[in-house]
Amino acid sequence: MGGKLFTFSTLEAAEAEANSIASYVVPGSTLRFELDFKWTLSDLEIRAATLRHETNSQASEKEMLSCGS
Repeated sequence: MGGKLFTFSTLEAAEAEANSIASYVVPGSTLRFELDFKWTLSDLEIRAATLRHETNSQASEKEMLSCGS
């Protein structure tokens, strides 16, 4: 329990893989990542991802759960 699934050398690589998975699960979707909280004393960052899905003529967004890194 609590084992690592993936390790990435950069945040950009992790976000690219997350977008790849999101696009596979929900075709036509993308994730937008934003810094939600940063604590510099312990080098903790919490990022939020917004799932964007294009439909016929409109875009809809649904905020997903945050995950710490």
